[in-house]
Formats: sequence, C-alpha cells, structure tokens
Amino acid sequence: MRRRIIENPTAFSGRDDAIHIRETFQDKEFEREIHIPWNWPTSLRCIGEGYAVMYRSDKWKKRRGEFEDYKHVCESKKPWKLYAAPSFHVDGVELVGETKDVPASEMPKNFAELANCLGVQCRLYRRERGGRIVMPRDEDAGFYEIQIKRAKLAAGRTRHGHTFLCVYVEDEGPKLFIFGTELDVEKDGITG
Repeated sequence: MRRRIIENPTAFSGRDDAIHIRETFQDKEFEREIHIPWNWPTSLRCIGEGYAVMYRSDKWKKRRGEFEDYKHVCESKKPWKLYAAPSFHVDGVELVGETKDVPASEMPKNFAELANCLGVQCRLYRRERGGRIVMPRDEDAGFYEIQIKRAKLAAGRTRHGHTFLCVYVEDEGPKLFIFGTELDVEKDGITG
C-alpha cells in the first residue's frame, strides 16, 4: 500500500501543510496525490472526548510494508474533543452532543494520510432522563473503543493552523474528527 497526501476539491489548499505532515510522520518523501470523491461535512456533532488513537504504520522503516501497531495516548491536560460526521453511528449506542457548523473555508483542500486506523478510545456523552447531555461521572462509564472497517487515519491543519486528526473510509468519507489544543504531528509521531 502506498502512502500519499489526499486532495479535497472544496476548500483552501493546505497542500504545504499536508506534505509537511506526511513527510514528518513517515520520515520519507511523499509519493503521490490522489483525488477523493467526497467533501468535508458542513456540520459535526461533538460526541465525547478522545483518549487514544491506534494505528498500523510502516513509519520510520527503511522497507515499505514493515508494519507495526502504535497507540498514541492523549498527552495534553485536557482530553481531545471527538466529533462525528452527521451520518456516523455506532451500533447500539445513542451518539449525542452539540452540533456545530463547519464552514468549508476552514477545512483544507489537502490532508495527509498517516496510517491504517485500528481504533479510537474515547468517552461518549450520554443523555440523562431529563434530556440533558452529560459526560458520565463514573470514569469507567461511557468508555468505548470505536473500530471502523477499512478506516484510515489522516491529519491536516485548518485555515487557522489547528492540527486535527480524521478517521475516514476512502470511498465513503470522514467518520470521526479529533481536535486538541496541543495536538500535532512531529518527528516522533502524533503528539499532544
């Protein structure tokens, strides 16, 4: 499988950021660009907090295809914010949370594919009996590991320079987004 940066046809370029992220993460030059058949969603639902992302990558390897599994645990003082695309669902779980508009002008036209995504560990909001949406008080409650078949992990930067992670399926589009105040992609991999 060849790694690449991906161009989204509806937003500001972000090409230099995508190339930098890709090359920094892999410690190799990027090989090619591809076009995708979807656009960024125009709204996202904040469904909880992200605590770890797991992926399979051949980053830093001299030979392509020497994959290793990695788990990046959130290092920042605040957990990441976990957002879901409007059509995303988890069987048997009600995904609740505040919906926010995402102007197409904020999201980059280009982003960097990082690795195959193995899963996201998170705590999800829940609805109380009165309808109020809350994070469960018990630290073990509401904790999930979300796995999506054929998912890829990507990274990009918004127009204002905020790094985000995106879990997507190539022919279906984005499923989950992770935003964090200290989130970035550096020489050591995902940070923050």
